[in-house]
Amino acid sequence: MIIPVFDRLKRVDFSVFTPSLCSKFKQPQRLLQLSRLSTQYDYFTDNEATLDVIFVLKKTKLDVSIFSTTTEALKSAMDKFEIAERPSLLSSSSSFEFCALEEEAYNVVQEILKERGYEHRRQEYVLLWPKEVNEVYIAQLKEIGGHGCAPLCPSSSSLVARNWPYSKDLADPETYIHALITSCPSSVRFPQQQQQQQQRDEKEEPAAWIVGQEDGSIGMLHTQPKHRRLGYGRQVAANICWKMLKENKTPFCYILPNNIASLSTFHGLDFKRICNVYWFTITNAKTTRCN
Repeated sequence: MIIPVFDRLKRVDFSVFTPSLCSKFKQPQRLLQLSRLSTQYDYFTDNEATLDVIFVLKKTKLDVSIFSTTTEALKSAMDKFEIAERPSLLSSSSSFEFCALEEEAYNVVQEILKERGYEHRRQEYVLLWPKEVNEVYIAQLKEIGGHGCAPLCPSSSSLVARNWPYSKDLADPETYIHALITSCPSSVRFPQQQQQQQQRDEKEEPAAWIVGQEDGSIGMLHTQPKHRRLGYGRQVAANICWKMLKENKTPFCYILPNNIASLSTFHGLDFKRICNVYWFTITNAKTTRCN
């Protein structure tokens, strides 16, 4: 399989990722959250003095996120980033994936891959987060989603997996989603659920839900077809954002550009577009070094 090789880069200790350091990158919340998952991720740079480029490697999937302050710094760092075709037991995929690269970084990386003879497939998303966070905004979110919503139960993993379009890309989506529900914030709304409701039919399915992701983003927003246009999706989205802000975490999300319903939901919660980002995977195997 095609794997990333970091032998010519320098390992970075997760403790250096302070909020101040992360703030110089375009996706500070994501980098800060990934730095808190040091048992699952490794961190690399080409320059320990400036830390203008950070490579974040997910150990179990070999996925790579890149954070950079300038295109010039990224071009320099990519001189030391290698790609190789080697046996690996870590993933059933034939190649690793670049995750959430901003457009400027994507242009640099894909151009280097092209020069080295690699082809790739990509998926574009829109990155959004709140326009302004203050006490008034937090109170508004509570008003919208603070009543009638609850955390998802792990037993709902199968239901979420069946309705998540990307389940087909995972060997065991239920286990993955179960882990998210047990470790990340989530929100669910049942039909006609009341704030003081203590019991409900065990067979009753949720009307809408949303799940926090390991990188700190929120996603998997889904409303069952028969419950759409009732505001349930807006309620669970507001609820999870409210809970995150109470913990001093800024909510953010990645949405497909053609997902008008989800974009409308978050624009209605006063989110703004930050930039477009890309996930992409190398599609042809060729033992090559990007240097």
